[in-house]
Amino acid sequence: MAREIDSAALNEQKSAVTSNIEDTGQRIQLEQSTAANRADRVFYSTHGRFAWVPNGLAEWISRQFNHDRVYVYYLDGSVLQASSHGQQSNSEILPSDREAVTLLSEQVGASLSQPAIEGQPSSTCCFGFRRLEDGSLAFISVRPLDSFASAADFSSNPLLLASVVLLNEQAMNPISQRFGIPGIRAVGGSLSSATVALRDEQDRPLAYIQWSPPAPAARLFQQVALPAIMSILLIGGCIFVLLAWLRRTSLSLESSQTRASFLSMHDALTGAANRVLFEQSLREALHYQTLSESKVLLISVDLDRFKEVNDTFGHAAGDELLREVGRRLMVELPEEATLARLGGDEFAVVQPGIVSDGHARWICQRLLLALSDPFALSTGTMSITVSMGFAIETPSSTSPQELARRADVALYHSKNEGRNRCTLYEPAMDADRKERLTLEIELRNALVQDELQLAYQPIFSASGGEIVGAEALCRWQHPVRGAVSPEFFIALAEETGIIDELGMWVLRRACGLAKQIGLPWIAVNVSPVQFNRAGLAEQILQILHEIGFEADRLELEITEGVLLQRSAQVQETLSKLRDAGVRIAIDDFGAGYASISYLRNYRIDKIKIDRAFIKSLNDDPSLLHIVRAMIDMGKAMGLSVTAEGVEDEAQRRALTAMGCTHLQGFLLSRPLSADSLVQLLAEPGSMPSAGLLANELA
Repeated sequence: MAREIDSAALNEQKSAVTSNIEDTGQRIQLEQSTAANRADRVFYSTHGRFAWVPNGLAEWISRQFNHDRVYVYYLDGSVLQASSHGQQSNSEILPSDREAVTLLSEQVGASLSQPAIEGQPSSTCCFGFRRLEDGSLAFISVRPLDSFASAADFSSNPLLLASVVLLNEQAMNPISQRFGIPGIRAVGGSLSSATVALRDEQDRPLAYIQWSPPAPAARLFQQVALPAIMSILLIGGCIFVLLAWLRRTSLSLESSQTRASFLSMHDALTGAANRVLFEQSLREALHYQTLSESKVLLISVDLDRFKEVNDTFGHAAGDELLREVGRRLMVELPEEATLARLGGDEFAVVQPGIVSDGHARWICQRLLLALSDPFALSTGTMSITVSMGFAIETPSSTSPQELARRADVALYHSKNEGRNRCTLYEPAMDADRKERLTLEIELRNALVQDELQLAYQPIFSASGGEIVGAEALCRWQHPVRGAVSPEFFIALAEETGIIDELGMWVLRRACGLAKQIGLPWIAVNVSPVQFNRAGLAEQILQILHEIGFEADRLELEITEGVLLQRSAQVQETLSKLRDAGVRIAIDDFGAGYASISYLRNYRIDKIKIDRAFIKSLNDDPSLLHIVRAMIDMGKAMGLSVTAEGVEDEAQRRALTAMGCTHLQGFLLSRPLSADSLVQLLAEPGSMPSAGLLANELA
């Protein structure tokens, strides 16, 4: 019995050590993938595909995930970034790591060079356990970073990410503390029964994890044997004590196993089911036959702007918030429902026994209401909103994967419709997503095949009436759909990352035409998404240099929201552009969060009064005072003022009398093609005199 108990305890420890080592390897690969995906979301969606590798990526991964050494490098061996123990190091792979990293890099390169086999998943991440040149043991994982290189560059010289995590005493301590295993260490040979072999890909042992065997029953036997021999009268009591102790030990082991089993199927942070149990519950619900015509409900739940909570209050506050969200959801759900946390701030609910769409919607509304009350966290009171998408289906009528996809589609629709709502899946949503994807592809093709056009709306001097400049407006005349609204395809370009390429195309075309026809200056709109990307100022100035167009003849129109971000990146970009002579105008002034403070803090040249104020200028006396105040404020701050949307003579006269600098609208001219603009400029009196032109550019 003693041997069996000791053997069972030892086997549990072996299983725990082996599982922990395997989990460590999987965790390293998952952390690499998480870091790459997060970089994609932040830098890929913000800065565009193939833009740049973010500074400090290696240092961030090393510090965030406790990777001892991290390298970002090309397959040919040139290193972009290197970090050791969370600190930036020399841009080279350490000699101790070079051979192991190079071997795995070659495997990744070979995998990338082989064409993918249809129907089989491709794996370009290579992982292994290695003994390094300095004799230390380490987990090494290498994966490609294809989001930060063009397709051509990537295929010829792939960009790779390598992580080195040492298996040393520091790495062993958590295992010892977590499982209560004393004396755990890495050795060169198997000298004890309490040993787990660490093997390479060829199943060759590289080292062994060894510790002191527990032997609880053997120690017990030593303690009770002598008293039992010395006094037969106490043997009954000793046996009773022994049995009681064994009972407690057995219960403790059983409790540990139960806990381990629970953790294998549940999320450790919230106590909700994990993805394994979620998929199992969903399969069972869809295959369970009931006498009544009930349905299965699947709800996808996502916390709105959860990343801002982590960024503002820290990950500890984010974890506390997730625990509270999970607790509230569990309280609201019936016993037969399954709540799962699928990762991050994403939850899911499987609820069988749904009788109607209204029943499902009622459940979702209850969950929304439960999460609407503020959360009392250790950092303070916090309020959040959540978005939900749900799908219902009769058992055996669809697959679990399809039902989950439908719920995700409905969740995506809730996000697009403004968040803080629940949406029932409808087949039309698939058509909407397909249509949006089709339009994205067509927009990319239109940009490549030069199917987009620019229209130019002249801007007139309010006092003299001559043309002093023009605003470039992008137009898309689709060969099948006809004219596509700029509000739609510009928003689509911002969402999909096409806006960078589209914005530079508009800038190059507009400045080129302005130089060709001698237009005093040209105004070009810049998206807030572009302003969040580093290198925007340099790219704009490079285009001006290539065209030979003076910087002071370019006016960039931005929205108030760009300035409200108050980011260092925006400030740096604006400063570089203004130093080069580029003029900055606030478009749609007054329609958003109009503020005098940012007009003073930022070097702004012009404000453009939103057309909503001009439209009812003659009908609403209060608007006259508001517009006059905007114009007086602009003049007091030394800014030019342009009124947009001037459509009748009364508006023109009123704006001119109030001292407005420039006018723009259908009364004066609609947006024109390049040829029509040239013809208009050729008319007598359309262009300003040399003195007026000098004043405009000044």
